[in-house]
Amino acid sequence: MKQSDESGKAFSRLCDIMKQLRGPDGCPWDAEQTPETLKDYIVEETYELLEAIDEGDSDQIRDELGDLLLQVVFQSAIFSERGCFDPADVANAISDKLVRRHPHVFADAAFSDEADLHRQWDAIKRSERKKRNHSASALAGIPKSLPALQHTQKLMVRASRCGLPLENQYQSRREIAEQLTEIDQADTEPDRDSLQLQIGNLLLAIVSLAHASGISAEDSLRQANRRFTETFEEIERRASEQNRDINDLLVEGQEVFWNRAKKDDFSK
Repeated sequence: MKQSDESGKAFSRLCDIMKQLRGPDGCPWDAEQTPETLKDYIVEETYELLEAIDEGDSDQIRDELGDLLLQVVFQSAIFSERGCFDPADVANAISDKLVRRHPHVFADAAFSDEADLHRQWDAIKRSERKKRNHSASALAGIPKSLPALQHTQKLMVRASRCGLPLENQYQSRREIAEQLTEIDQADTEPDRDSLQLQIGNLLLAIVSLAHASGISAEDSLRQANRRFTETFEEIERRASEQNRDINDLLVEGQEVFWNRAKKDDFSK
């Protein structure tokens, strides 16, 4: 049997299971869920998938993809009950969108280079939004709920595709240095609004450097958070081995312990 047939059967099985779970003899918890009550689960499952990808465990990635797929089927089932659309409509909608946005594959459109391909993609998206009476701005459609660093990088990508000259690595590093100097030269206790503005500009310059370097600022910070957690847990382990309170160790030699833990972490 072809792989597509197997995939179709597996997807239909999942849809049937969800229908039974929300049916008269199904699960009360599943039956009472709404699109609104499931929002947090969508976010949670997305981040669990990102973590699995970072760890590189294919079995875990498969399981987390399944959890995220469940949320798609769950939402589709609820809207199907309301007479809006069903899972097949969702699958067809994304299939139609992929075909529509890849005219160089499914039609006779041509492109000169990758930049031209991106401009073509963005032009098609703006046309789609205009037909739905949505804003046709190149910056429209970026979810406001995205993490701030990811949102900023999306803005920069969109703006650069429209021809806005963004800073290169050298200019970005210089801007970071200037922002740090402004913070250093501020009053001893600057007002909260001024400090927030300066820190915002500093973060913007850092994301600009990441963009100029072809690096995801969001991924970079997530990896740094992981290293921070692993390092701190290593300090806790060493404190336990010495029967010492971690607070005492940090007060006595915070830099020493951090450097030792980081060295061990990076040598793995």
